[in-house]
Order: sequence, then C-alpha cells, then structure tokens
Amino acid sequence: MGDGTHNGRRIQDRTLKQGVRQPTVARPTPEREWLTYAEAGEIVGLSRVTLWRVVCAGEVEAARVGRAVRINRQSLNAYMKRSAEDFTTAETK
Repeated sequence: MGDGTHNGRRIQDRTLKQGVRQPTVARPTPEREWLTYAEAGEIVGLSRVTLWRVVCAGEVEAARVGRAVRINRQSLNAYMKRSAEDFTTAETK
C-alpha cells in the first residue's frame, strides 16, 4: 500500500503549495459594465496576456482601483468589432 496505490488505483497527490493561488473561472454577468481580466477573457475568448497588451496599448478602456484592473465592457466590444472589420477588410484585398 505504500506504493501510491489504493485498491489498484493510482492516488494523485492533491496537496497545494502554501501561498499558491488556484485560477478561478469567472462567470460574467450581462449587467456588469466593468469586467475583470478573467470575465473579459471569458466573453471574447482572449487570454489574459492578450487582453493586458490591448489595455496597455490603450485600445480598450480600463480602470485601476488599487491593484485591481477592470475593463470596460462597451470598449472591449467596440475593440472586437474594429478588429473584425480590419480583418475582413484585409481579407478582401
């Protein structure tokens, strides 16, 4: 039994290192105007890093409150529409 199995099944160690945060999947609600990176990523299907780059480039409106950053939903939607238009325009050329 000391070989890491129990009744023939492998037991996985599920202990977490102290201080390590586990990622959470945010569920955006339609009425919220300001979104976390996780919520914004869930809505538009972009990674946190990509969203961070877009925010830093000033292409999407964001606000910082302390260490928290919130992304404006309307600004994000407008950015995605502009990106789609740029993509379709480039495809036709």
